[in-house]
Amino acid sequence: MIYVHVRITGLGVLTLLLLGAVQFLDIADASIVNVALPSIQRSLHFSQQNLQWVASGYILTYGGFLLLGGRLGDILGRRAPPTSPSRPASPSPEASRRNWSPASAPGWSSWVAR
Repeated sequence: MIYVHVRITGLGVLTLLLLGAVQFLDIADASIVNVALPSIQRSLHFSQQNLQWVASGYILTYGGFLLLGGRLGDILGRRAPPTSPSRPASPSPEASRRNWSPASAPGWSSWVAR
């Protein structure tokens, strides 16, 4: 018998919830297109065969953008968020908490009575 120890982390749970939400939106999106097909057929005078092209083209385009986003994520990787010039980045979160004071907050000096 093989025993596998699995450690559940907050990041793992968050990832699972995010993937579940994405799957739900994917199915809902395809369903919305299918519900809109009769209206598209009436307003654009499409035949039944052309309606299938509308649904297939939409889903193929959606999948293509998903692949493109995944590939861009692979190429670019995880990046640090950009910082504004008025608020330079600190060396670490611990250092910023340790050295923080109300006077160092952006815009604080305009509220402090001198």
